[in-house]
Amino acid sequence: MGSILNNLQFLSIAAVIPAALLLIYLGIVVYRNTQRANQPTYQLSFHSSSHPLAPQVFADTRHSLNIFTQQNNHQDKHFLTQYPIGRTLAYGGESYLISRVKKYLTLDDRQQPQFGYAVYFQAYEKSEFPLHISFTDQKRYIGIMLDEKGCTVIQTDGKISRLPYAELCVKIRRQRFTLKTPRHEHTIKRSDLSLTDGALLAAVLQKYAATLDLDATDIA
Repeated sequence: MGSILNNLQFLSIAAVIPAALLLIYLGIVVYRNTQRANQPTYQLSFHSSSHPLAPQVFADTRHSLNIFTQQNNHQDKHFLTQYPIGRTLAYGGESYLISRVKKYLTLDDRQQPQFGYAVYFQAYEKSEFPLHISFTDQKRYIGIMLDEKGCTVIQTDGKISRLPYAELCVKIRRQRFTLKTPRHEHTIKRSDLSLTDGALLAAVLQKYAATLDLDATDIA
């Protein structure tokens, strides 16, 4: 009799274990599906004639809330998962290989700041260079020259500062740019630039600078 009871208990346990494992598995599946459903999906807008880097193809997304307010923001991971470097995207009947993914700001006097991500393509890497931008009010700066490795700021007193992109942190505000490396820091007024040159400088610096120092509440 005892052996029969033992066998029944064993069979009961043997039946419970698979059921428990099945419930755990189903719970994991439901959790993962819920997580995927909660992940943001980003739609890119392509531009080939209406942005400062034209005529190169450029793609961006706007209104990504709070992407500048946190380090290692979870949205960064979601966006890179959707648009990883090395992925090929189609536009205008052509295929383009993603070479860079950056946080991005569109800012001018006619609209509110637009925050999001930018996607750049291998076909246009470093096609902007060499680039020379002159300053209209030359009280402090004469101009800035940009090449493949960095930018060179030329001051009216003859001083020249070399700012490699690998070290460069850029802070963009409505009235000025701040360009900073461990050895140099320069503040350039937007009023010293034409609207076209200001938009072009912002676009190139955001594309190549190592760091963009910008908070959504820090626009002045």
